[in-house]
Amino acid sequence: MSVTCPECGAAVAVPAGFMVAACTCGARVRTDGDGTSAHAGLDPYEILGVSPDASTDEIRRAYRQRARETHPDHGGNPDEFQAVQMAWEVLRDGEPTRTRRRQTGSIGVPDVVGMNAVSAISRLREAGLLPVIAMTRVDATSPLIGFVVATTPSPGQQRPHNGAVQIVVALSDPAALRQRLIDSGRQAAKDLRHGFATTWRERQQPSADTAPTATAIGQRLGYSTLTAARGTVDALRLGAYAAVVAVIMAAAVVVGVIRPAAGLIVLLVGLTVVAFTWVRGRRRRRARRERGGLL
Repeated sequence: MSVTCPECGAAVAVPAGFMVAACTCGARVRTDGDGTSAHAGLDPYEILGVSPDASTDEIRRAYRQRARETHPDHGGNPDEFQAVQMAWEVLRDGEPTRTRRRQTGSIGVPDVVGMNAVSAISRLREAGLLPVIAMTRVDATSPLIGFVVATTPSPGQQRPHNGAVQIVVALSDPAALRQRLIDSGRQAAKDLRHGFATTWRERQQPSADTAPTATAIGQRLGYSTLTAARGTVDALRLGAYAAVVAVIMAAAVVVGVIRPAAGLIVLLVGLTVVAFTWVRGRRRRRARRERGGLL
């Protein structure tokens, strides 16, 4: 299939399933293709190295790590960075709510063909739709790289019942990119878990000078969780001591009503015992933590 470029009048060949093609003059030419040809799917969870039941915070942390690893300014691959951005746009707010889908249910599928992939995903989400990423291969010099070349359903058609719209993004080597993304995402997840487990096992604060790798991030998350657990236990322990002090003071008041001297003795002895127990327990906890104990 070929169409005429409106800019230079040249005949432009359109690959099967494409809804936009690139002319030699640099212009992008729209077609009436239906975009139904088969394309390699891409799972946004695999790109970020998280499980489908991951929380929003876990997805955000994974995205930040993958963005640092793949950013071209840090020696990363531009295609990988683009894919990470697409995955984040799909997953950052969870699936569109039923309410939003009902509110926009009468609107057809938005026209995102020819748009940058990240912008297209954002527009579909704003319309209450769930973007599904697919990739197709184009020449390495094609100006279509990184752009949406087709959607299913086509623009203007009735919205699917499940709200899912597949966008096909043009890339120079999607098969190799997909495998690199999956492998690196899984490795990042393993490194994150390893760092977390290491900190919990060794009970040591990670160095602040460590490079922001997945392992280092896991170590910091592990130490933050460890600190929070210790803080919670310390707060509960302090509450228990406060309750004991309150009981001692109440007993001293009751005894003091009858015998003031005895009440004063109860108060002083009770507070002394509590203070001694607190100081001794604090020293033991410090020694236990220095030996690697949790609490």
